[in-house]
Amino acid sequence: MALRPDNLPLAIAAMLTMTSVMSFGDAVIKGVADTISLWQLFVLRSAILLPVLALLALVFARLADLKPQQLGWICVRSVLIVANWIAFYAALPLMPFPIVAATLYSVPLFTTLFAALLLGEVISTLRWSAITLGFIGVLLVIQPGSIGFGWGSLLPLAGAVFYALSSITTRAKCRDEHPLTLAFILNVIFVATGALGLASFSVEGGASFLTFDWRPSDLALLQSMALLAVFLGISSIATAIAFQSGPSSVVGPLDFTYIGFATLWGWLLYSEVPGPLATGGIALIVIGGIVAIRAR
Repeated sequence: MALRPDNLPLAIAAMLTMTSVMSFGDAVIKGVADTISLWQLFVLRSAILLPVLALLALVFARLADLKPQQLGWICVRSVLIVANWIAFYAALPLMPFPIVAATLYSVPLFTTLFAALLLGEVISTLRWSAITLGFIGVLLVIQPGSIGFGWGSLLPLAGAVFYALSSITTRAKCRDEHPLTLAFILNVIFVATGALGLASFSVEGGASFLTFDWRPSDLALLQSMALLAVFLGISSIATAIAFQSGPSSVVGPLDFTYIGFATLWGWLLYSEVPGPLATGGIALIVIGGIVAIRAR
């Protein structure tokens, strides 16, 4: 079976769409983290989105195209993405949004690294230098050994590893799957994970994002979940298109644009501004990403 040919302009456009939309959705989630559990968020958001994806599939796709070709690998990809978001969302109540975002978006560094180690993609010396520069930036952002450092600071870094592995899986094993199929199965796993989390971790009177019990869903909450569902749908489809349409080592570094959007939303919505050292680290991460994009 012939693989889908690369379309780099489409891949770049899809990735920029994903980072702008997803960063705003994540900023909204930080705002509701003290009112709803992570698990209820997973269930409500994806339960709203699934019928929309099914309708889109009926209107815009043929049934034959939607049939999964590698169901096992699609599920592996989906589990990795969900694991990434568990780590990321769990960190949001603990740290300023721009710092969590910057740490998570060491993703392109790991994506480029794993593309070389697992897919055999050729990475130039300049691109390896960009990866090194980006990791120095990550260290400046999370500041291990500082008074403000805690194990929670490593949560978004763990999320970055999971997300990078999911990107590699998309490229290597799910490249010819229909984006709607990938998005639909991902959201089924989000609902299943949310239900499992509610059964396993939520307690009556729970006092944290991970332990809140099920909260009544008023109109305002449902409106927020519907908005987040739209954002998730756009970002899920855009991510799949991006990594199906361009090499992981080129498309992956575009994830760095998320940091700029996250810093903007953190400032506008929560008046969160990174300190000088963290700002320097963010700058190094962004510079490393730009170099990685332009390097050959």
